[in-house]
Amino acid sequence: MKHVLLLVLTLLPIKNFAGDLSIIDVHRSIAMSEDEVAVRDFYIASNDNIKLKSGQVVKVFRTISPRDSAGRANYGEFKMPVADLKILTVSGKIAVARESKIYELSTRPYLEVPGPMVGDSIE
Repeated sequence: MKHVLLLVLTLLPIKNFAGDLSIIDVHRSIAMSEDEVAVRDFYIASNDNIKLKSGQVVKVFRTISPRDSAGRANYGEFKMPVADLKILTVSGKIAVARESKIYELSTRPYLEVPGPMVGDSIE
């Protein structure tokens, strides 16, 4: 019985035990004049209490799954860096962050949505 339990635990993905961070919501302000800049706040959630701190800069990654033009064959997955976010506040399993830096197209492949979006992962 011990061996079966050990085998099951070693086969489970380690990601299930880590507090995966991902963007769950995006709030955007409305610029009321030409001089005012609209900002976007990104709400980040975790399975566990978040171990982030205010002022910390984190990287946003998007998982891309390339397919053939017919959409039948999947050629695997890769994570692509999208942007840096600066943590504004943390409370339990939720954090709020704001854009710090968007990576330029010259440093990464084209993305339909160039900035962070719901579902992107945080590292």
